[in-house]
Amino acid sequence: MSGNVEPLTVLLVAATRSEVSLLPGVGSRDTDDPESGLPEFIPALGTDLLITGPGIAATVFHTTRALILKPYRLAMNLGVAGSFVPEFEPGMVLRVIRDRFADLGSESSGGFTTGENLPFTGLKLPPYNQGWLEPETVVPEFTKNLPEAIAISSDTIHTDPASVNRLRVLFQPGIETMEGAAFFYAAAMLGVPCLQIRAVSNRVAPRKKAGWDLETAVENLCRHVTENLCHL
Repeated sequence: MSGNVEPLTVLLVAATRSEVSLLPGVGSRDTDDPESGLPEFIPALGTDLLITGPGIAATVFHTTRALILKPYRLAMNLGVAGSFVPEFEPGMVLRVIRDRFADLGSESSGGFTTGENLPFTGLKLPPYNQGWLEPETVVPEFTKNLPEAIAISSDTIHTDPASVNRLRVLFQPGIETMEGAAFFYAAAMLGVPCLQIRAVSNRVAPRKKAGWDLETAVENLCRHVTENLCHL
């Protein structure tokens, strides 16, 4: 490639450094200070890494800024997730095929109306499909054998049984995260091919019964990415 155009590379996006700390060359930090929100090149991976901070707002802003600042041929969201279904056990690595903002809607005494059923949200227009985000991406070979998951995204970690049941009834999700739909939205709006890969860290259930295994989730996620990143 000639001139001043940078080679197109892959952008890895995670909410927290701890979720990707076992990737080569990443590691943990000795401080709790917020990350810069700007991509850093990781020589051991040959890719850029963006730590957005948790939540929808931070993910949309920092992902959008990163994708505008530099051309990437693929953006890949990595992190842990809570499981709604028994077949997605803690430690499993999954590929998310559709995601949505679970909180966007209207609540009344009669229940919750999802966003696509309201007249002012635009959730029936691209990049949405009836409220869902389903990015069209050429799927790398190494992800084709991963179980596919339907996800929801919320700024709330749900542990109340009534809330968990409401989400199950409304969306029939497989997993829950705090950032996935925000990542999908930013990439889709900018036309950047994207993937979301998650490892299950817990059941979506009352916290004392959730059976969290964050260590195994991070280990399995980072091992899968490390072994296969060279194939991208």
